[in-house]
Amino acid sequence: MRGLRILEAGCGAGRFTQVMLDADATVYSFDLSTAVDACWRTNGPNDKLCLLQADISQIPCKTEAFDRVFCYGVLQHTPDPKAAFLSLIPFLRPGGKISVDCYIKSLRLNRWTAKYLWRWITSRMPRQRLFEVVEWYIPKWLPIDTFLAGVPVIGKWLVGIIPCWNYTGMLPLSGDEIVSWAILDTFDALASKYDSPQTLEEVSSWFKEAGLANVRVGGGSNGIVGNGSRP
Repeated sequence: MRGLRILEAGCGAGRFTQVMLDADATVYSFDLSTAVDACWRTNGPNDKLCLLQADISQIPCKTEAFDRVFCYGVLQHTPDPKAAFLSLIPFLRPGGKISVDCYIKSLRLNRWTAKYLWRWITSRMPRQRLFEVVEWYIPKWLPIDTFLAGVPVIGKWLVGIIPCWNYTGMLPLSGDEIVSWAILDTFDALASKYDSPQTLEEVSSWFKEAGLANVRVGGGSNGIVGNGSRP
């Protein structure tokens, strides 16, 4: 990525921003929320970072100006994921590449889909109250959740009863980090105003409508990953 100009749509606290800056790219990064403040604390000041607070439907950048457009963890949290995706395409230069991801639509009950049993309540709760509830129950539930996950055959369904983003055995985290990540990611899953998972066919149709080439749409760690390039 050295020397490339990248548009990052939805920087959050800046974990991917840091990766791109470390790879010596020039990054134009934005987020609608005050997460840009956290991103600045993590990555600024940096001569190769331009950080903006902006709406994905009204990006204040020059069109056809970027070698890469990167948008992870964002589209499903917009009012219209397809429209949000299409709003990014004009900013790619000819030959430029785009990579996006989104949650995958599934009827299977498991750890990651359990939130949809609860979101009709939690997404309407006051944010501070919801965070207090999550912060209270996660440390108590984590050991039970870890035990249930180890139950043969039915364990993967048992952990779908109560939302708990438990990374035990999945990531190299300390005990305290496991708890902190579980609290923050569970809250994130339950609190977001919009959460619109998609099918592989739906995401593929976006790339087709955008007229992109070299399209690859398939499964990814967050659900679906789509890549393509502008002719």
